[in-house]
Amino acid sequence: IAFELIKLHSFLKEFPEYFTIMSYGDSLYIKSQECINAGDTHSAIKILRILTDFPDFASEVKNLMLDIESKQKFFKAIKDEDIISAYNMLDMSDDLQETVDGQRLQQEWNKDLALAHNFALDGDIQSIEDTLSLYMPISSKYRALGTTFGLCYMIQLELAMDDNKEQSLIENGIKNYILNFGLQDQILSLYEIFILEHPTSKLNLELLTAGDLSMWRPSMIVNSILD
Repeated sequence: IAFELIKLHSFLKEFPEYFTIMSYGDSLYIKSQECINAGDTHSAIKILRILTDFPDFASEVKNLMLDIESKQKFFKAIKDEDIISAYNMLDMSDDLQETVDGQRLQQEWNKDLALAHNFALDGDIQSIEDTLSLYMPISSKYRALGTTFGLCYMIQLELAMDDNKEQSLIENGIKNYILNFGLQDQILSLYEIFILEHPTSKLNLELLTAGDLSMWRPSMIVNSILD
């Protein structure tokens, strides 16, 4: 009510009571930060709800409350062992990545992804699946997963050419790769080498349906890109 009156009558800002209210708001804000830093989100939320009535704090308080709510959901997901939700929230928040649990999850992901990368360099799809199985349902990881499987399929194609596999098999592999991952630089370079080695091939990239890495999903995984 006080702030509504101040909004209608600006001269009220000249009264000492106005400065008392603003000082009270400042002290509440400081207290809320102390609670947040101490991990007492319950008390922080109580204080921030009062601060929502202060025009000077309204916008920042709204963001703070959303941040606290996000952290509470994240920690609940960790407690409930809901790894899918935890990783999806983690990938959308820099603040969550700075928490102890966030750093732990990120380290686990980085370790598993690095291991899967090594398997990709061997063209070993099954080992990649085994290593990254935990992350397959996590939508925020799809692009990184797709990149790893894409690398593996590219290695499979390169190995097939090195082993002088049948022309039709390699053509099919190129078609499948482009359908799943699009016309990336790696496949274009491999195609140029392929045409030099098989000048009679009628494979025309312009006539192929091209996918995109952003549309890749785990359901698109196959053991061999040549099949």
